[in-house]
Amino acid sequence: MKILIVRFSSIGDIVLTTPVVRCLKTQIDDAEIQYVTKVQYQSILQNNPYIDRIFFLKESLLDLIRELKREKYDVIIDLHNNLRTRLLKWRLGVPSYSYNKLNVEKWLMVNFKINHLPDTHIVNRYLDTTRSTSWLDSTQVAGAPASASVESMTRRSAAASHGQSRYGKLNTVFSSPGPT
Repeated sequence: MKILIVRFSSIGDIVLTTPVVRCLKTQIDDAEIQYVTKVQYQSILQNNPYIDRIFFLKESLLDLIRELKREKYDVIIDLHNNLRTRLLKWRLGVPSYSYNKLNVEKWLMVNFKINHLPDTHIVNRYLDTTRSTSWLDSTQVAGAPASASVESMTRRSAAASHGQSRYGKLNTVFSSPGPT
């Protein structure tokens, strides 16, 4: 399965998408993960062992789209969700899943101090983007308690990927370890 992950910027947001990359690569047996970002963020992703190939948005979005069309993706995971990524997805014509940016909720918070933002870590919100896919197990996406250890999350992740169908079920549980 050839998957394109889209996040054009910025440094912190790109770093926070890496758990999605890792989950997809380790839990889908034949996953080929490709990533597209801006050229100035190359150093963040170039040594990620879970990314098979990186494409860069330089000056022309249309040139990038032409380059990506040759790849024939099975699915696009859009973790940026802006006008450029919508155009990219539309022009590629591939099934896609987009991150919910909660723009209205953020606007209400900034302008009126009305908080309708979820109490969910941004990494979990990125992982939520994969929930609606038919080849992922939505029962495995629910958040683990904050006290869950990294070791137990790794065991659950490994267990979720064994004995599954061709594309398996993706266990996207993410939480920070409890107090030390």
